[in-house]
Amino acid sequence: MTMRRLLRRFTKHAQRILSDRSIEDSSDLASLRQKALLFLYVKSTKTAASIRLLLLKRRWEDAMILLRSLLENLICYQWLRMKGDPAIVRFARFECVTKLREHKKSREATIFKRNAEEFDYLAAQANIEQELMNWNDQLKTLEPAFDLKTQEDLDNRGLWGGRNIRQMAEEIDRTNSLKDLTWIYDIPFGLGNEFVHPNPATVRSYLKTSNRLFIPVFKTTHEWQYEIQVLTCQTLLEMMRLADGDFHLGKSELDQQLSRDFESLLRKKDNE
Repeated sequence: MTMRRLLRRFTKHAQRILSDRSIEDSSDLASLRQKALLFLYVKSTKTAASIRLLLLKRRWEDAMILLRSLLENLICYQWLRMKGDPAIVRFARFECVTKLREHKKSREATIFKRNAEEFDYLAAQANIEQELMNWNDQLKTLEPAFDLKTQEDLDNRGLWGGRNIRQMAEEIDRTNSLKDLTWIYDIPFGLGNEFVHPNPATVRSYLKTSNRLFIPVFKTTHEWQYEIQVLTCQTLLEMMRLADGDFHLGKSELDQQLSRDFESLLRKKDNE
Protein backbone atom coordinates (compact mmCIF):
# COMPACT_ATOMS: atom_id res chain seq x y z
CA MET A 1 0.00 0.00 0.00
CA THR A 2 1.30 3.44 -0.95
CA MET A 3 0.04 6.90 0.01
CA ARG A 4 -1.12 7.37 -3.58
CA ARG A 5 -3.31 4.26 -3.40
CA LEU A 6 -4.57 5.15 0.04
CA LEU A 7 -5.65 8.56 -1.23
CA ARG A 8 -7.64 6.80 -3.94
CA ARG A 9 -9.37 4.70 -1.25
CA PHE A 10 -10.08 7.78 0.81
CA THR A 11 -11.67 9.74 -2.03
CA LYS A 12 -13.89 6.82 -3.05
CA HIS A 13 -15.01 6.11 0.52
CA ALA A 14 -15.61 9.80 1.30
CA GLN A 15 -17.94 10.11 -1.70
CA ARG A 16 -19.69 6.80 -1.09
CA ILE A 17 -20.76 7.32 2.52
CA LEU A 18 -22.94 10.34 1.73
CA SER A 19 -23.86 9.67 -1.89
CA ASP A 20 -27.50 8.89 -1.07
CA ARG A 21 -28.01 11.71 1.45
CA SER A 22 -30.70 14.32 0.79
CA ILE A 23 -31.65 17.43 2.77
CA GLU A 24 -35.13 18.92 2.98
CA ASP A 25 -35.38 22.28 1.19
CA SER A 26 -36.55 24.25 4.19
CA SER A 27 -35.61 27.40 6.11
CA ASP A 28 -35.71 25.79 9.54
CA LEU A 29 -32.41 25.80 11.40
CA ALA A 30 -31.91 22.02 11.33
CA SER A 31 -32.22 21.90 7.52
CA LEU A 32 -30.02 24.97 7.04
CA ARG A 33 -27.33 23.42 9.25
CA GLN A 34 -27.30 20.13 7.36
CA LYS A 35 -27.35 21.94 4.02
CA ALA A 36 -24.29 24.03 4.94
CA LEU A 37 -22.30 21.08 6.29
CA LEU A 38 -23.26 18.78 3.42
CA PHE A 39 -22.25 21.47 0.92
CA LEU A 40 -18.79 21.79 2.50
CA TYR A 41 -18.39 18.02 2.71
CA VAL A 42 -19.33 17.37 -0.94
CA LYS A 43 -17.15 20.27 -2.10
CA SER A 44 -14.24 18.79 -0.15
CA THR A 45 -14.57 15.28 -1.58
CA LYS A 46 -14.71 16.61 -5.15
CA THR A 47 -11.68 18.80 -4.52
CA ALA A 48 -9.74 15.88 -3.03
CA ALA A 49 -10.53 13.73 -6.07
CA SER A 50 -9.24 16.53 -8.33
CA ILE A 51 -6.05 16.82 -6.26
CA ARG A 52 -5.41 13.11 -6.75
CA LEU A 53 -5.82 13.41 -10.53
CA LEU A 54 -3.48 16.40 -10.72
CA LEU A 55 -0.83 14.54 -8.73
CA LEU A 56 -1.04 11.63 -11.15
CA LYS A 57 -0.12 14.15 -13.87
CA ARG A 58 2.68 15.58 -11.68
CA ARG A 59 0.96 18.98 -11.57
CA TRP A 60 1.87 19.61 -7.94
CA GLU A 61 1.56 23.40 -8.18
CA ASP A 62 -2.08 23.16 -9.24
CA ALA A 63 -2.68 20.41 -6.70
CA MET A 64 -1.33 22.78 -4.06
CA ILE A 65 -3.86 25.42 -5.14
CA LEU A 66 -6.70 22.93 -4.65
CA LEU A 67 -5.21 21.76 -1.34
CA ARG A 68 -5.54 25.35 -0.15
CA SER A 69 -9.25 25.22 -1.01
CA LEU A 70 -9.64 21.85 0.72
CA LEU A 71 -8.06 23.14 3.94
CA GLU A 72 -10.31 26.21 3.81
CA ASN A 73 -13.35 23.91 3.61
CA LEU A 74 -12.22 22.03 6.73
CA ILE A 75 -11.72 25.25 8.71
CA CYS A 76 -15.15 26.58 7.67
CA TYR A 77 -16.80 23.26 8.48
CA GLN A 78 -15.33 23.17 11.98
CA TRP A 79 -16.08 26.85 12.60
CA LEU A 80 -19.75 26.42 11.63
CA ARG A 81 -20.07 23.42 13.95
CA MET A 82 -18.45 25.30 16.81
CA LYS A 83 -20.44 28.55 16.45
CA GLY A 84 -23.81 26.86 15.98
CA ASP A 85 -27.07 28.45 14.82
CA PRO A 86 -25.96 32.11 14.54
CA ALA A 87 -23.15 31.12 12.13
CA ILE A 88 -25.48 28.85 10.14
CA VAL A 89 -27.93 31.74 9.64
CA ARG A 90 -25.10 34.03 8.54
CA PHE A 91 -23.96 31.39 6.05
CA ALA A 92 -27.47 31.07 4.57
CA ARG A 93 -28.04 34.84 4.54
CA PHE A 94 -24.84 35.40 2.60
CA GLU A 95 -26.07 33.04 -0.14
CA CYS A 96 -29.38 34.89 -0.21
CA VAL A 97 -27.87 38.40 -0.20
CA THR A 98 -25.37 37.50 -2.93
CA LYS A 99 -28.12 36.15 -5.19
CA LEU A 100 -30.24 39.24 -4.57
CA ARG A 101 -27.34 41.48 -5.54
CA GLU A 102 -26.64 39.54 -8.74
CA HIS A 103 -30.30 39.52 -9.77
CA LYS A 104 -30.50 43.27 -9.23
CA LYS A 105 -27.45 43.84 -11.45
CA SER A 106 -28.91 41.61 -14.16
CA ARG A 107 -32.29 43.35 -14.03
CA GLU A 108 -30.79 46.82 -14.18
CA ALA A 109 -28.60 45.86 -17.14
CA THR A 110 -31.59 44.41 -18.99
CA ILE A 111 -33.68 47.57 -18.58
CA PHE A 112 -31.38 49.34 -21.03
CA LYS A 113 -31.88 46.65 -23.66
CA ARG A 114 -34.83 46.66 -26.01
CA ASN A 115 -35.88 43.31 -27.42
CA ALA A 116 -38.97 41.16 -27.65
CA GLU A 117 -38.04 38.98 -24.67
CA GLU A 118 -37.14 41.83 -22.31
CA PHE A 119 -40.41 42.15 -20.43
CA ASP A 120 -40.87 38.40 -19.92
CA TYR A 121 -37.32 38.27 -18.54
CA LEU A 122 -37.90 41.21 -16.20
CA ALA A 123 -41.11 39.65 -14.91
CA ALA A 124 -39.27 36.40 -14.17
CA GLN A 125 -36.48 38.32 -12.44
CA ALA A 126 -39.00 40.20 -10.30
CA ASN A 127 -40.57 36.93 -9.14
CA ILE A 128 -37.18 35.46 -8.27
CA GLU A 129 -36.16 38.61 -6.40
CA GLN A 130 -39.38 38.59 -4.40
CA GLU A 131 -38.79 34.97 -3.40
CA LEU A 132 -35.24 35.83 -2.32
CA MET A 133 -36.41 38.85 -0.31
CA ASN A 134 -39.03 36.71 1.41
CA TRP A 135 -36.34 34.14 2.22
CA ASN A 136 -34.03 36.87 3.53
CA ASP A 137 -36.78 38.22 5.82
CA GLN A 138 -37.44 34.72 7.09
CA LEU A 139 -33.75 34.17 7.85
CA LYS A 140 -33.61 37.42 9.79
CA THR A 141 -36.28 36.13 12.17
CA LEU A 142 -34.28 32.97 12.95
CA GLU A 143 -31.50 34.88 14.71
CA PRO A 144 -33.06 38.19 15.83
CA ALA A 145 -30.35 38.88 18.41
CA PHE A 146 -27.73 39.41 15.73
CA ASP A 147 -27.14 42.99 14.62
CA LEU A 148 -28.63 43.06 11.11
CA LYS A 149 -26.78 46.24 10.18
CA THR A 150 -23.50 44.56 11.03
CA GLN A 151 -24.51 41.49 9.03
CA GLU A 152 -25.39 43.55 5.98
CA ASP A 153 -22.03 45.32 6.21
CA LEU A 154 -20.27 41.95 6.37
CA ASP A 155 -22.30 40.72 3.40
CA ASN A 156 -21.21 43.74 1.37
CA ARG A 157 -17.55 43.06 2.21
CA GLY A 158 -17.79 39.33 1.45
CA LEU A 159 -17.18 38.29 5.06
CA TRP A 160 -20.21 36.12 5.77
CA GLY A 161 -18.79 34.94 9.08
CA GLY A 162 -17.33 38.27 10.16
CA ARG A 163 -13.86 36.71 10.12
CA ASN A 164 -11.25 35.67 7.59
CA ILE A 165 -10.09 32.06 7.41
CA ARG A 166 -7.09 32.51 9.71
CA GLN A 167 -9.25 34.16 12.36
CA MET A 168 -11.64 31.20 12.13
CA ALA A 169 -8.71 28.80 12.59
CA GLU A 170 -7.44 30.76 15.60
CA GLU A 171 -10.88 30.79 17.17
CA ILE A 172 -11.22 27.02 16.77
CA ASP A 173 -7.73 26.41 18.15
CA ARG A 174 -8.54 28.32 21.32
CA THR A 175 -10.66 25.28 22.19
CA ASN A 176 -8.14 22.79 20.78
CA SER A 177 -4.87 22.07 22.61
CA LEU A 178 -3.16 20.81 19.43
CA LYS A 179 -3.47 24.21 17.69
CA ASP A 180 -3.32 22.31 14.39
CA LEU A 181 -5.67 24.47 12.30
CA THR A 182 -3.57 27.60 12.77
CA TRP A 183 -0.52 25.63 11.66
CA ILE A 184 -2.47 24.33 8.65
CA TYR A 185 -3.37 27.88 7.69
CA ASP A 186 0.13 29.30 8.18
CA ILE A 187 2.13 26.58 6.39
CA PRO A 188 0.36 24.50 3.68
CA PHE A 189 -2.51 26.97 3.17
CA GLY A 190 -0.01 29.81 2.91
CA LEU A 191 2.14 27.91 0.42
CA GLY A 192 -0.90 27.06 -1.71
CA ASN A 193 -1.92 30.71 -1.60
CA GLU A 194 1.31 31.66 -3.36
CA PHE A 195 0.28 29.68 -6.45
CA VAL A 196 -3.34 30.87 -6.69
CA HIS A 197 -2.43 34.23 -8.21
CA PRO A 198 0.25 35.26 -10.76
CA ASN A 199 2.80 35.67 -8.00
CA PRO A 200 6.30 36.78 -9.15
CA ALA A 201 7.82 34.77 -6.28
CA THR A 202 6.77 31.52 -8.00
CA VAL A 203 8.43 32.25 -11.36
CA ARG A 204 11.07 29.55 -10.82
CA SER A 205 8.37 26.89 -10.66
CA TYR A 206 7.38 27.67 -14.24
CA LEU A 207 10.61 28.93 -15.82
CA LYS A 208 14.13 27.58 -15.40
CA THR A 209 17.43 29.13 -16.42
CA SER A 210 19.97 27.57 -18.73
CA ASN A 211 22.93 29.43 -20.25
CA ARG A 212 21.42 32.72 -19.09
CA LEU A 213 18.13 31.93 -20.82
CA PHE A 214 14.69 31.35 -19.33
CA ILE A 215 13.10 28.09 -20.48
CA PRO A 216 9.43 27.12 -19.90
CA VAL A 217 8.89 24.23 -17.49
CA PHE A 218 5.89 22.18 -18.63
CA LYS A 219 7.00 18.83 -17.19
CA THR A 220 7.05 19.02 -13.42
CA THR A 221 8.62 16.70 -10.87
CA HIS A 222 7.28 14.81 -7.85
CA GLU A 223 8.18 17.75 -5.61
CA TRP A 224 5.74 18.07 -2.70
CA GLN A 225 3.68 15.15 -4.00
CA TYR A 226 3.94 13.04 -0.85
CA GLU A 227 3.23 15.98 1.45
CA ILE A 228 0.14 16.95 -0.56
CA GLN A 229 -1.10 13.35 -0.47
CA VAL A 230 -0.63 13.22 3.31
CA LEU A 231 -2.46 16.48 3.96
CA THR A 232 -5.30 15.54 1.60
CA CYS A 233 -5.75 12.17 3.33
CA GLN A 234 -5.54 13.81 6.75
CA THR A 235 -8.17 16.42 5.82
CA LEU A 236 -10.52 13.82 4.34
CA LEU A 237 -10.17 11.69 7.46
CA GLU A 238 -11.20 14.61 9.65
CA MET A 239 -14.11 15.51 7.35
CA MET A 240 -15.35 11.90 7.39
CA ARG A 241 -15.05 11.72 11.17
CA LEU A 242 -17.06 14.91 11.58
CA ALA A 243 -19.67 13.90 9.00
CA ASP A 244 -20.12 10.52 10.66
CA GLY A 245 -21.36 12.29 13.78
CA ASP A 246 -23.20 15.14 12.07
CA PHE A 247 -25.19 12.87 9.73
CA HIS A 248 -25.40 9.78 12.00
CA LEU A 249 -23.77 7.51 9.42
CA GLY A 250 -22.59 4.73 11.72
CA LYS A 251 -19.28 4.47 9.86
CA SER A 252 -16.92 5.10 12.77
CA GLU A 253 -15.34 1.63 12.62
CA LEU A 254 -14.51 2.02 8.93
CA ASP A 255 -13.17 5.52 9.54
CA GLN A 256 -10.97 4.12 12.32
CA GLN A 257 -9.61 1.45 9.98
CA LEU A 258 -8.72 4.06 7.38
CA SER A 259 -7.06 6.09 10.12
CA ARG A 260 -4.98 3.07 11.20
CA ASP A 261 -3.90 2.43 7.60
CA PHE A 262 -2.93 6.08 7.27
CA GLU A 263 -0.91 6.09 10.50
CA SER A 264 0.80 2.85 9.47
CA LEU A 265 1.97 4.40 6.20
CA LEU A 266 3.25 7.47 8.01
CA ARG A 267 5.29 5.31 10.40
CA LYS A 268 6.65 3.29 7.48
CA LYS A 269 7.79 6.49 5.77
CA ASP A 270 9.42 7.76 8.96
CA ASN A 271 11.42 4.52 9.28
CA GLU A 272 12.77 4.58 5.74
